[in-house]
Amino acid sequence: MYDYERMITQLNLIGLLPQTQARLQVRLAPSAVALPQSPYWHADEQTVVVTLPWESDLRTLTRQLTAVLTTLRRAGVDTTLSNQPFTIAWVLPETLFERSYAAIADAKDAPDYLAFRNAWYVRFAQVWGKAQPQLQAQFGVTAGFDLHLLGDDPETHGVVGVQWEAVPLLANTDTGSQTQSLLWLRGALWGLLCNQLPAQLATWGPRVVLDLETVASLQRLQPGAKRQVPTLDDGLHLPGYPQLTLDSQLLLGAALTTGHSVTVLDERAEVLQIDTQLIAGGALLNSAASANAARSKPAQKALLATRGLPVPPAAVYVNQATALHDFHTSYTHKALAIKPTTGQNGLGVSVFRLPPTEAAFKAAFDQAAQYGPVLIETYVTGASYRFFVQDGAVKAVMEMTPANVVGDGRRTVAALVSHKNARRPAGWQPLVLDATAEATLASQGVTAETVPARGHQVFLQTVANTRFGGDGYDVTSDLAAGYAELAIQAAAALGLRVAGVDMVIANLYQAYTPEHAGLAAILSVTPTPALWPHAVAQMGTKRQLAPALVTSLLA
Repeated sequence: MYDYERMITQLNLIGLLPQTQARLQVRLAPSAVALPQSPYWHADEQTVVVTLPWESDLRTLTRQLTAVLTTLRRAGVDTTLSNQPFTIAWVLPETLFERSYAAIADAKDAPDYLAFRNAWYVRFAQVWGKAQPQLQAQFGVTAGFDLHLLGDDPETHGVVGVQWEAVPLLANTDTGSQTQSLLWLRGALWGLLCNQLPAQLATWGPRVVLDLETVASLQRLQPGAKRQVPTLDDGLHLPGYPQLTLDSQLLLGAALTTGHSVTVLDERAEVLQIDTQLIAGGALLNSAASANAARSKPAQKALLATRGLPVPPAAVYVNQATALHDFHTSYTHKALAIKPTTGQNGLGVSVFRLPPTEAAFKAAFDQAAQYGPVLIETYVTGASYRFFVQDGAVKAVMEMTPANVVGDGRRTVAALVSHKNARRPAGWQPLVLDATAEATLASQGVTAETVPARGHQVFLQTVANTRFGGDGYDVTSDLAAGYAELAIQAAAALGLRVAGVDMVIANLYQAYTPEHAGLAAILSVTPTPALWPHAVAQMGTKRQLAPALVTSLLA
């Protein structure tokens, strides 16, 4: 038997600790509802067993467990955990065996590689009589943490890992586990290799372990019995992935619900994988060429106009001097919209419902020019609508209103903003009294301290965008004939399978006919329309668009 602690220390192998693979299994009560097949669970008459794939990133493992249990609970499965619900399997990094074996391979009495590798795992069985009671004490139980060596044929293929069964609740969370407790257990696994029992980890870890997150868990995890603590589920967000946008959470939730595997490849860049399909930057189903064309407003207008679709007159400018010349010759008495030529999620956009002053025009141009060339188009009167188009059909239509408050004859604008924000539905951005809002208020002859008359609507923004506190109401079933077809044609003109078509409509109850000018105008088309506003419409039907998108993505 070798001195494994000495090997790990002399060969500096402790740095391999974060590469240890873990697999987590949770046993639940039998389900009274039929569940789809899934890579994450298996259901029969006796039980529902959740099995998460091998993973070295324990935070990813925790997030997956949270999301899967939430998905099952929403499907009607009882996710209440028993006292010893977990089975945890560990596989040490192969590099650990390779590097340590290389150090002794030339010795006269060196075993073959398979026997040497097996001996590392057998080490756990040799010390388990002392380690098991201390693990039980750490988590406030008198049974559990039963050890088994993994491998169908250890003599021929070797031991492939170690498994702990009947593991108790590990944390006071909804899932009974958390990243910190799994980090502690992984540290305990390596501690045993280094002749350190669980009770010694708090002093051993800071001296030896290089992974700071593991060190923190070894020092901070408090002993004692744990319990399952229910958490609030709003039915919209996907617990486990709060760092992702709501759209990404909806897509992952829809994929889990329908039995597909999900992976977050890069949470900052929002790169997701559902089964084998990649999703990056919110792009779904559309070709790169069509998506890039749609991001250019001049290209959009040209393609839409070629199809004879109604678009507002516009011109593109690369310098303010030329734009200012045209302001004096052509725009002086016109309401305008000034925006970047590439979509910026509403950034850099200024809307003037009344003809702007020269100073306001120049300020708006400079704001848009921060993002490149500037598009100046004629402002179209009417209400703003977002059409969600998928595969040649309108799936949802939302009426969009710029950030606003409605007076009650008693409270100031500022107080009305606070009151509305306190009651804002999940997902919707709060209203903000910033410089843009103050300028918009001033254009209406009011300030934040004004008390608007009862029923009087005061706007804080001129752009109907959810990013800036806009409101949204589902009107899918209310639109008169013709407008849905117009949106479908707009998406087709740009070659988009999925599109958000922004349209201004004078009267949504009046049927659209191309012969009657002014009934509608297409302002823009985006290849990456948001899903979440339709799922949390403030009025009207809430529409879940993610399931159909996932189905089309994987078809």
